[in-house]
Amino acid sequence: MFKNLIQSVHQLLSTAIETVQVRIELLGNEIEIEKHRVFDCLMLAAYAMVLFSVGLLMVCVTFVFLYLENYRLQVSVTLYLLFLVSGFILIIQARKRLQDPQGVFHATKTELQQDQAYLLERKARE
Repeated sequence: MFKNLIQSVHQLLSTAIETVQVRIELLGNEIEIEKHRVFDCLMLAAYAMVLFSVGLLMVCVTFVFLYLENYRLQVSVTLYLLFLVSGFILIIQARKRLQDPQGVFHATKTELQQDQAYLLERKARE
């Protein structure tokens, strides 16, 4: 009778760990979806900043044409390239930071799988 009680407790714990694991995976999926939504919002904000930057760029170009008579073209091209390259680098870095190959709660899921394997191993021994 005591052995049946222990087996029931192990089965209950195993089921509880499976349930928690499924819930954590679901939460991870929801957070992943939310991460994409936030990234879309950030991209819209980035596009707004790009437009603002283009406005600033036009101000820079205006100053270039007003004050530098000998090197207007070189300074203009340098400013354009500086802004464009900086913008592309920032977008690439933002995408890299948001792409996590392991997913959300990877360590927690691994720990729960180890707990479940341990309980199943103990149950098999008995």
